[in-house]
Amino acid sequence: MNGALDLGRASAGPRSLEERPVELRSVVASAVAMLEPVASAKSIALAVSDPAGLPLVYADETRMRQLVRQPDRQRRQVLTPGRTVLLRHRIADDGEIAIDVVDGGVGMSTDEIAIALLPFGRTESAIRTGEAGTGLGLPISKAIIEAHGGRMLIDSVPRRGTTVSVILPANRLVAAPGRSGLLNLL
Repeated sequence: MNGALDLGRASAGPRSLEERPVELRSVVASAVAMLEPVASAKSIALAVSDPAGLPLVYADETRMRQLVRQPDRQRRQVLTPGRTVLLRHRIADDGEIAIDVVDGGVGMSTDEIAIALLPFGRTESAIRTGEAGTGLGLPISKAIIEAHGGRMLIDSVPRRGTTVSVILPANRLVAAPGRSGLLNLL
């Protein structure tokens, strides 16, 4: 899809979502299957921590699939061969869901993070390394998360890597393995 169009749709907020219960395990599995050939060609390992533990959430499945793929599109370009991209999750006692994507790539400074979160923002390191892209990946991801009532946190260290955390509010949790009951979706 066109990046600017994706950003516009994601920025439309909750009214643009087609929500229903979504199995995150399936979303992540399909994204990993799609990315494995590219990662393998660069000797980059993709790992998912406890995929069976990924919860069922109330969300827009198309946007969730886009969200899981979006940061990895960027990581394919900036990761050091031989490194790993790890996707892990946790559910807080209050039901808040956090999904982290951790890489061992080039990383970013605090100033570069601020630039990367702007539409069409291209960091100095991206330009220096010849990284292709429009500068829409992180803004699209952030807009998708915010449309779902969540937030995105980025922790990055130059030459060490980046962790992008997607945090969805507790009201998005439908069911989680090992937890009893379902939330009322009405």
